[in-house]
Amino acid sequence: MKLVAIDGNSLINRAYYGVRLLTNSEGVCTNAVYGFFNMLLKLQADLAPDAVCVCFDLSGKTFRHEAFEEYKAGRRPMPEELAMQFPLIKEALDAMGIARREVAGYEADDLLGTLARISRERGDECVIVTGDRDSLQFIAEGATVALVTTKMGQTQTELYDSALFAERYNGLTPDKIVDLKAIMGDQSDHIPGVPGIGEKGALTLVSRFGSLEGVYANLDDKSITDAMRSKLTDGRESAFLSYSLAKGEVRAPIEDDAHTLLPAPRRDGALYALFSRLELNTLIKRLELRPESAAPQAAPFAPPAATLSEPPANVFDGGMLGCTVNSAATACALCAPGGCYAFSEEMLGSAKFADVMRRAAQAPLCVYDGKRALHALSRLGIEPFTPAGDISVEAYLCDPSATGAEFAKTAHDVLGVAIADEALYESDDAFSPLTGADDAALRALAHNAAVTRALHETLLPRIAERGMEALLRDIELPLVPVLVRMELYGMGIDRARLAEFGETLRRDIAHLEERIHALAGEAFNIGSPKQLGVILFEKLGLKAAKKTKTGYSTDVEVLEKLRDEHPIVAAVLDWRAMTKLRGTYVEGLLKEIASDGRIHSTLRQTVAATGRLSSTEPNLQNIPVRTALGGEIRRCFVPRNGWVYIDADYSQIELRILAHIAHDERMLAAFASGEDIHAVTASQVFRVPLAEVTHELRRRAKAVNFGIVYGISAFSLSDDVGVSVKEAQHYIDAYLENYTGVRGYMERIRAQAKDDGYVATLYGRRRYLPELRSSSHNIRAFGERVALNTPIQGTAADVIKLAMLHVDARLRGEGLRARLIMQVHDELLVEAPAEERERVSALLVEEMEHAAALDVRLAADVSCGDNWYDAKR
Repeated sequence: MKLVAIDGNSLINRAYYGVRLLTNSEGVCTNAVYGFFNMLLKLQADLAPDAVCVCFDLSGKTFRHEAFEEYKAGRRPMPEELAMQFPLIKEALDAMGIARREVAGYEADDLLGTLARISRERGDECVIVTGDRDSLQFIAEGATVALVTTKMGQTQTELYDSALFAERYNGLTPDKIVDLKAIMGDQSDHIPGVPGIGEKGALTLVSRFGSLEGVYANLDDKSITDAMRSKLTDGRESAFLSYSLAKGEVRAPIEDDAHTLLPAPRRDGALYALFSRLELNTLIKRLELRPESAAPQAAPFAPPAATLSEPPANVFDGGMLGCTVNSAATACALCAPGGCYAFSEEMLGSAKFADVMRRAAQAPLCVYDGKRALHALSRLGIEPFTPAGDISVEAYLCDPSATGAEFAKTAHDVLGVAIADEALYESDDAFSPLTGADDAALRALAHNAAVTRALHETLLPRIAERGMEALLRDIELPLVPVLVRMELYGMGIDRARLAEFGETLRRDIAHLEERIHALAGEAFNIGSPKQLGVILFEKLGLKAAKKTKTGYSTDVEVLEKLRDEHPIVAAVLDWRAMTKLRGTYVEGLLKEIASDGRIHSTLRQTVAATGRLSSTEPNLQNIPVRTALGGEIRRCFVPRNGWVYIDADYSQIELRILAHIAHDERMLAAFASGEDIHAVTASQVFRVPLAEVTHELRRRAKAVNFGIVYGISAFSLSDDVGVSVKEAQHYIDAYLENYTGVRGYMERIRAQAKDDGYVATLYGRRRYLPELRSSSHNIRAFGERVALNTPIQGTAADVIKLAMLHVDARLRGEGLRARLIMQVHDELLVEAPAEERERVSALLVEEMEHAAALDVRLAADVSCGDNWYDAKR
């Protein structure tokens, strides 16, 4: 879930002072209301959140006043014209169904920090929107700050993450904003800091010594002047008091259940009445509000009464059944048009319960999460089957940006209802952790089975209306049991070899650290960008290829350009690569080995907006293969004794799909003749005979070919191929001059996306692009790049899903023992007995190359090996 947490006081103040004073005919001031809701609607359009929560200060003292009576002293009282608008804004937020939080004794900043912490702990994303830099301290993985500022009379929003903060604050981490404020103080909040030391001095001190504690632990350091040392000594008590005042509280007592933050149904009648009274007609039009009497009333959701018993036989013949089953497969509910039935193993006995579940599996079942339900049913020996409906997939097709949406959110958004016992559906590792069979638990399952059926009946017409019924029926739903079989089967891993490789890496990392310290002439924290920057650019005197306003960048891009300047650079790059391999892959994979000695990754089909599958817990799609050390990780994945891995991947599938979609004659001809498409492109772009295309020219042409697919800019291409921006633009222009079909496609898709608001794959999968309506040039440009790429990458995702369906069906249908075990975007991996090697290899190529009928032939390359690395070579 993506939460946008808004500092209400900050934005309302900015709206009040940024919009000329407005009043209605009764003299009620409305400029802050008008400005705030315009900002709110723009934020919703630009950030596309799942939930919004507006946080407010309450009048009265906070815990900070108890520590420092003068806290925020000297602030001018709020103008009455502004104060009268706060209740109006809160009333409008309530009518819009937007959550808000305010807690006595705490400031809005504390509530924002608390929400950010809670979101991160749930694995959600949080964007804090504020005009107060104090909130920058809450930036972390999964939490960013959209800082609202005013420049030249224009309101601007800049999204801060850890990288941008480091760029602006001399390489510091966001939590160090508290250390800075402790020293420099904050006049607006009357935080004293250390008298006589401003922002520049504070930044220098914290950058050098790491923290307030570090500054005071190093007062005798020669870099601190006598005058500075005197100020710090005299201001020590004030500094540590200021630290406590500036530090945000991230455990404020607020209601934090995810569902309470989701938007409630908007009360258009109440909102219309309020904005009409305030005479804010622009907002009425923008929100398309009507008087309450004119608003259509939806029929309320009313689930059938639950019967706690075995379902009668005729239930299985009455059409679609909504179904919920717990993760232990000991309790189930089935909902038919005439009623809902909930029953348990304890109620019916093991044999009878299993028999009823087998009959249910043969009926048209609709579930919320097909994979989780099939995993649960596999405990009863029920083979994975294609569900008649899967709400998680159906909701994803309707809105692919709402990736991995929880049951509660989908029910709320689509039906405006709550599910029973929401906590049952929040676990990532089980469809429902419910194991009990008491009446309350069974009634909860029955309620949710009814919600599931109602969701299916609501979503299916939407899918049909958008032309995605065949995509759902022929690709997405049949894929569910295929993925379950792959997850249950898993991948073999050589634990001893992996552990041995980890130990080798540990020794190599230790030796590298010794070498790096020797080359630097001193010991330092190699993992600290700040310390590394000082060593490279100050002590060793290397040229800072990329310098921020306040410090040095030591990212991979910078270090790669310096690789040949000093041996320490290559050593640092190797250290980083080895450290990541050992921590992320070796240690991470060892923890994921199951009791059967295999790794069972989860393949998720409702995450990527393009339709691609993603692998999690662990992610096996990101295992590096291009380096020798990365390849060693893949060597640890091994088949059963006497079996082999067979790997097949598509050759240039995205370029082939581009040729088909764009109907580009030159590209189609190159593929039809079997020529090297990158060499052909090099010949045309660089105007040299095909026979004279060098390896370097081909490399550049390859970057152009794939860059065009992703809407690459001249700036990015110049960096990729190592030429000037002007020369890179020449490459792009020459490419589009030669491939006129591609140029026409790019022009058409941009225009169509702007008109329709979405793009689609060849199989009808839609991706909506609200970014194209943004007032921000950068966001619109991103939307255009997505519009260019999604039909291509999304179609490639659809094609390989079809190939998976065909391969799985033939392997099982022809009685082969081989099994499909992994998909990595354009690559399929099969584990097969050695005697089936030739037959399965031919089957893989045949099904992959015939998965789709395009104007250009699909090509698949196949290879075999005794481990994953050798099979891929």
